[in-house]
Amino acid sequence: MFVGHIVLVNYLLSICFIQIAASNNNESGKEEDDGLGLNVFKERVKREEETQGSTPLIIIIVILVLLSALLVGCSVLSCYFYNRYKSTKALLIMQVDELSKTRLINHSLEARISKMIKKDIAKDIAEMEKSEKMKRKATGEEDEVYKVKEDKNKEDKDTSRMAFI
Repeated sequence: MFVGHIVLVNYLLSICFIQIAASNNNESGKEEDDGLGLNVFKERVKREEETQGSTPLIIIIVILVLLSALLVGCSVLSCYFYNRYKSTKALLIMQVDELSKTRLINHSLEARISKMIKKDIAKDIAEMEKSEKMKRKATGEEDEVYKVKEDKNKEDKDTSRMAFI
């Protein structure tokens, strides 16, 4: 990311320096240059021409400063948002882990509770049956129910014997 910004700044700087060099050169090619642009500058001053050429140097410098500030601002913002993205992603991963652990704990607790409830229900049913037996025994109903069952079993045996004969 920073390498891309450096390459872009170098590219823009080279364009600006080429523009500066072109503005210092004579458009008609009449003036000779010593490579630094000093002869052209001196001759223009003697002729009272505009020494800055077609694009004033201050405008080019302002553009360079603004572009540099823009690139630095973009770099800072991109770093900020990238770090924010990474921290948000890490936070979400931690929350998902906690949620999955909580789900596992809840599932195991639900399983334990259901087992305990089943055991309690079985105990309650056994106690209810026991208390019903005790009530029947006290009232004498159990003997009658047992006698009815025995009579029914005898009839079934008699009919099965008759069918066998």
